Amino acid sequence: MEHAAGARRGFKLVDPDGVVAERAFDLAISMREWPEGLPAGDVRAAGEARLRLLGELTGVEAQPIWECSLVQLVWNGLLLAQVGAGAAAELEFALADAFCR
Repeated sequence: MEHAAGARRGFKLVDPDGVVAERAFDLAISMREWPEGLPAGDVRAAGEARLRLLGELTGVEAQPIWECSLVQLVWNGLLLAQVGAGAAAELEFALADAFCR
């Protein structure tokens, strides 16, 4: 791989779905990314705990992060389903469903 033009080292990263939005929208990505799949036990409680931590670490109010996470979960789920990643889409939809309960 080549280094980015003019860079001493490193690469340029490009967000293919670039969006101009409030900070809560970016923080909501952390609400949809659960590396171990659905959290064990009470999924909503796990989401609320993560939400509180995000709010404490960033100073962003919880409600906008929560709302943006629901939008992102459904949006991502639909995109994943469209490209044939059904299992990953189902995880996104299951998280959205649990967060809405």
